[in-house]
Amino acid sequence: MYKKIWKNVAIAVCCIIGMMLLSACSAKTAQQAMSAVPEPAAEAAGGLSNTGKDNNRNAVQMNENSIQGNKRKIIKSANVQMETQSFDEVTSAILDRTKMQGGYIEKSDISGRQYNEKRDIQNRRAYITIRIPESTFESFLLAVEKLGNITGSQTRGEDITGQYFDTEARLKALQIQEERLLEILRKAKAVKDIIELERELSELRYQIENLTGTIRKWDSLVNYATIEIEIVEVQKITEGNSDLLSVSIKRGFNDSIEMLGRIFKGFIIIVVMLLPFIFVCIPLFFLFTYLKRNWDKIRLRKQTETKGRNENEK
Repeated sequence: MYKKIWKNVAIAVCCIIGMMLLSACSAKTAQQAMSAVPEPAAEAAGGLSNTGKDNNRNAVQMNENSIQGNKRKIIKSANVQMETQSFDEVTSAILDRTKMQGGYIEKSDISGRQYNEKRDIQNRRAYITIRIPESTFESFLLAVEKLGNITGSQTRGEDITGQYFDTEARLKALQIQEERLLEILRKAKAVKDIIELERELSELRYQIENLTGTIRKWDSLVNYATIEIEIVEVQKITEGNSDLLSVSIKRGFNDSIEMLGRIFKGFIIIVVMLLPFIFVCIPLFFLFTYLKRNWDKIRLRKQTETKGRNENEK
């Protein structure tokens, strides 16, 4: 009886050992199957998720290093209003100065004309937008202020250093990510993996193009300052404001004399315009008076003769 029991125990132990061996073989087979997955597909599945985190850390680090190692990015601009009695000379001087300092005219608009059909003087007006190298910005403004009477001037400076280097860091991070995806794409074999990688590359390149365009625009605005100039042609330069009573009285007296001069000038112009009509109308008037007088004499004579005949008949 004991022999039968030991026999059954031995059979059970053998069965347990056999099941354990089968389990070990199955696990090994599964591990080999997992390792047989293509390397590009595994990198595309797991490596891409880590790329974003690495790029964010790299972007922050590159941004900090760029700001510390480069000068600030400032967009300079100015707006100048001026008046002058020498319109043609001032506009030509500004254009020549722009070329001499390596700038260019971005926009120019000149309106009005010196004389109209009535030969009355009209004020001309010019709006000129100039792009000038950033290094000559201050010297150019000083030269322009000497050309005429400045009635208004505004200067601005926009600091885009943080935005610029942040965008630059993001661009470099995206370019690194693009290189990694291209490397993975060269190793990929499955069609599904290739399609997914190409979609990722298309989105990356779109972002890279946008950031590249933004940086180029900022480079242009930083390297070349923008100056807008308004030039007004006047017959009399505007004097500076003053609260002194004597200055106000003098200005009022001068304005009155100038107004009387304009009235007298207008009167003379009207008289000169009427002279042709006067030369024609005066002879006609005397001719009409002469004819009317003769006609009255003839009519009076006829009335007298008619009255005399009537009396004779009676």
